[in-house]
Amino acid sequence: MPTPSLRRGLPAILLALLVFLLARPAHAGVDLEVSSILGDLGPSQGEILVRIRNPERRELRGFVAIEAIEERSAARVLARTPFVVGAATTTFVKVPVAAPAYGSEIAAVARDESGGEFGRASRSSHGSASFVLFEIPPRDTRLLPLHVDGRAIPLLRRTGGSAAVTTAPADEAAGASILPDRPTSYTHVALVIVPASELDALDGAGREALVAWVMGGGSLAIAIREPADLVRPALISLVGSGVRGESPSKALFA
Repeated sequence: MPTPSLRRGLPAILLALLVFLLARPAHAGVDLEVSSILGDLGPSQGEILVRIRNPERRELRGFVAIEAIEERSAARVLARTPFVVGAATTTFVKVPVAAPAYGSEIAAVARDESGGEFGRASRSSHGSASFVLFEIPPRDTRLLPLHVDGRAIPLLRRTGGSAAVTTAPADEAAGASILPDRPTSYTHVALVIVPASELDALDGAGREALVAWVMGGGSLAIAIREPADLVRPALISLVGSGVRGESPSKALFA
């Protein structure tokens, strides 16, 4: 039977235990989606995009680990990046990584700072198309990814294989396209298409990576919708002033 002194101290002990339990970080869950900024998880150097939705009423911190799940072997960590997601909000995390070879599965695992798992999502890695068109659409338009046979279209016939036409994913909260932060992520892209108006609105890191890729030999097609587009600062910074519109050559479609 508890002694009188123990009975007197019991409420304080229970209160301390309750405070301890409430102060401990609950093992919260998050919703994850894993994809590639360029619409492909082929074996190329690029950035894997992880969408993290936090349903909790508190901020969550931790890191996202990208793992390669291969048959008959343990999961292999390819890279990891820290994240912070506010209460009841969504954030996007870009993880620079070389995706594994064809046939492997990619898993994104969100962990807290002590290593506890918040959640995970997976997606199969597959081969890349031989010709990739990457569209940065205007904010009022979103095209779905499209895969076509390059041999069926004269303009793409010389590629001798499949072509992928994909669009930049959108951050709905920020109202902007999500672009790679590194020029090397565009390695397997043949052409980037962007309206002149959207080129002006690109964020700093994404715009710098795109411009660096173009300056290194990448191909950028800028869509002109109206005469005012010809004098936009971003266009002038790339090609100079004095740009004028002309009809496309018929040889292009021969």
